[in-house]
Amino acid sequence: MNSKVSKRISRQVVFLFIEWLKTLVSEEEAAKVNKNNVWQMAPKDRLTYRDMTAHLSVHSPKWIRKKIKTLVRQRPGIDIESITMEELECLIKIGSPGVSQGHSPSF
Repeated sequence: MNSKVSKRISRQVVFLFIEWLKTLVSEEEAAKVNKNNVWQMAPKDRLTYRDMTAHLSVHSPKWIRKKIKTLVRQRPGIDIESITMEELECLIKIGSPGVSQGHSPSF
């Protein structure tokens, strides 16, 4: 992957992670969240364990990065800065075996 694209993805990861974190805390605390203190307020558990296997926790920074890279590979012309959490969550629904693609929202 191009280093310029990688840097753009890194910036978008922080933006989306802040956006997601603000939905978890109260309005007073959400006003205090910024890119300088987001890592202190972030959940410490970045992995979940199932059947003795470690999996990335949903909405962790590494999970967000992985999903953005998947979108960039699928659609190379996509504007990285316009990617939203809704699009990333659609990837979960499309990728799960019980959901048909006809019922997933388009992005």
